[in-house]
Amino acid sequence: AHCATLLLNWHEDHAIVFSRVRSHKTPTIWHGKLIRSLKLLGLLVFIVGDVIVAMNGYGSDISYVAHIFGFISGFVVGFIITRDRFQETWEKILKIVFAVIYVILLFVGVLWNIFGF
Repeated sequence: AHCATLLLNWHEDHAIVFSRVRSHKTPTIWHGKLIRSLKLLGLLVFIVGDVIVAMNGYGSDISYVAHIFGFISGFVVGFIITRDRFQETWEKILKIVFAVIYVILLFVGVLWNIFGF
């Protein structure tokens, strides 16, 4: 869902305002480009580290196909349910397309596990 949030709100994060706990203090404003870049860097470091560990053969009983489709499923569901700050037309259409694709793939996956095609 983190990838979907970055993708959906990439252009809307010009400045990020953090409200303070004490109401008499002024809110803190952070530069959005820096926060976006740090989020993307952290996500890429995590993904690259995970791939390196997987390629070295640690935990050979892990289902890599399940992890790949778990990532895809998390991205698709995250794209559908993530709050978008400013929703454009292409984002609305893509959310509907992702919802239909997700329901179809979920149905096929359940049938595949039940009947073992």
